[in-house]
Amino acid sequence: MPNHEDWKLLLRRSFGIPDLIDDGVANRSLQEQASKSIPIPAMTHDPLEDAKQWPTIVDAIIYKVRDCGERGQLDEYLLGMDGATLEKTADEISAAILPRVAEEGEVARRVLVSVRRFVMSHPFRDEGGYFGALDSAEPE
Repeated sequence: MPNHEDWKLLLRRSFGIPDLIDDGVANRSLQEQASKSIPIPAMTHDPLEDAKQWPTIVDAIIYKVRDCGERGQLDEYLLGMDGATLEKTADEISAAILPRVAEEGEVARRVLVSVRRFVMSHPFRDEGGYFGALDSAEPE
C-alpha cells in the first residue's frame, strides 16, 4: 500500500518537480502550479485577506489528494474505471475543504489530471522506487 512519502513524491513528479529540490521550495512550486491562472476567489469582503487565505486552501486540496491517494480512494479514478470520473473525484475532494468556493474544484481537477497523466505514462516502479514508462529502456 502506498504511503505518505510515495504520494508526496508522486505529486511532486507529476508536476515536474525534481526529487533533489528542498521540500519547502517544492511545496511552494506545487501550490503555484496547482493554482496558476485560477483567480483568487472572493471569500471575504477583503481582497487582501482572500489572497492570504488562498494558498492555505490550495495546500489543503493538495493534502486531501495525497490523503485520498494514500488510502486507495483514487485508485479507480487513476485506472479510468467506470463511474470514477474526474468531476466526481474532484467534487469529493473539494467538498471536504472550507470555505467552499468553485475555484477549489478547479485546483482539485488540475492536481488529479496531472497525477493521472503521470501515472498513466509511468505506471511501474523499480526496486529503487523510481517510476519508469512501460516502454523505457534499461540504462546502459
